[in-house]
Amino acid sequence: MSILDWIANNTRGGLGPRRNARDEPRFVVAAPMKTASQSVYASLQNAFGSRHIYHTHRLGAEIAAGEKLTHRSYVKQVRALRALADRSAPQFIVTIMRDPVARLYSNIFHREAALIARAAAMDDLDSISGVLWARASAILDRNKDYYIREFLPLGLNIMAPNTEVGRTFLVFRMEDLEVTFPATLKRVTGKQVSLIHKNDASHYGPPTAYDWLKRRFVLPSGLIDELYEDKVVRHFYTDGEIRAFRERLRSNARKKSSEPLTV
Repeated sequence: MSILDWIANNTRGGLGPRRNARDEPRFVVAAPMKTASQSVYASLQNAFGSRHIYHTHRLGAEIAAGEKLTHRSYVKQVRALRALADRSAPQFIVTIMRDPVARLYSNIFHREAALIARAAAMDDLDSISGVLWARASAILDRNKDYYIREFLPLGLNIMAPNTEVGRTFLVFRMEDLEVTFPATLKRVTGKQVSLIHKNDASHYGPPTAYDWLKRRFVLPSGLIDELYEDKVVRHFYTDGEIRAFRERLRSNARKKSSEPLTV
């Protein structure tokens, strides 16, 4: 079954996205949370207008599972899929990688910022460790093999991004997004696009509380190894870059005995 047929049979409402007589490009930003995808989305809207820019954290996994995307919680995903099903205008599919351990910490803080800020003020990890481990487990489960699950059902290989006629798959890394995003958009669209920053950690709580989380909530070495040995991570980051990520974790651990923070 083609993606067009699947969307017609398994989603609510009209089939296609809004028609665009001028053939303006459509952008679908699909990436896990805490990879600066909101910043990329806002930047594209600022440069190209909001009419044909789509943002979702979920894309193709439900297709592979045969689920019907009829609930309102799927609305962003459905809009993105409809945009991909309509080939009447150029398409750009954008995703973003990030150091997986840093992304996990950022996700935990995003979800539990108020709780973490209160615990940080008293340097009381024990009172919230159960909540943090449960949150970490849920995040890891949700994001396991994300880049394979979400893109492969659409015929998109994250490790060999293919460019078809009228469709371009762009993969960025959050760590060098400031440089690569404007340069790549200039190359593929001819337009200067500046990166707008949205939803950084300071929006969810004091920066010192985030630092406390990274210093005091130490992940097991086995879990860290598993995250850094992931085949997608190893494809997009060099051995030297992964060693630098690990050294940053060791540096945080060495600060573990610091005085409680005032937040």
